[in-house]
Amino acid sequence: MKVSLLFGALGLLACLIVPVAGQAQASDTTVNATKALWFAQIDSDGDGVISGGELDAMRTWRFLQVDLNTDRLLTIQEFMQDLSNNDEVLSKRRRDRFAMMDDDQDGLVTLQEYIDFGVLVMVLLDRDGDRLIELAEFEHGVRYPL
Repeated sequence: MKVSLLFGALGLLACLIVPVAGQAQASDTTVNATKALWFAQIDSDGDGVISGGELDAMRTWRFLQVDLNTDRLLTIQEFMQDLSNNDEVLSKRRRDRFAMMDDDQDGLVTLQEYIDFGVLVMVLLDRDGDRLIELAEFEHGVRYPL
């Protein structure tokens, strides 16, 4: 894993876990239901844990969905395209996440940079170090809305 990804870990942890002061929060029931749905979508074999392979597969699929011009490079515009411009908090979080993924800081995110970021997310979420993400770890570490 690249060194700059590791240095970005603290920033990522803040993006994933730290609540935003003053932001209206959805009910805990709604948040947990949304997180459980996200988890189930990533857990493609339905065994109750997310493996590195499942996370890589989801990240690859998502990358291809966001790569609108199919050049296998993400621009900030492609990465932001599905986000409403009137939500400044989510927009800032998304821009920060793009900057963390752009390991070589060339303004483009490759598929490998996108997947490497997913590996870092997995390391941060895996509280017990077993290289698998259980629903409780996922619910604890992922902030909603992203």
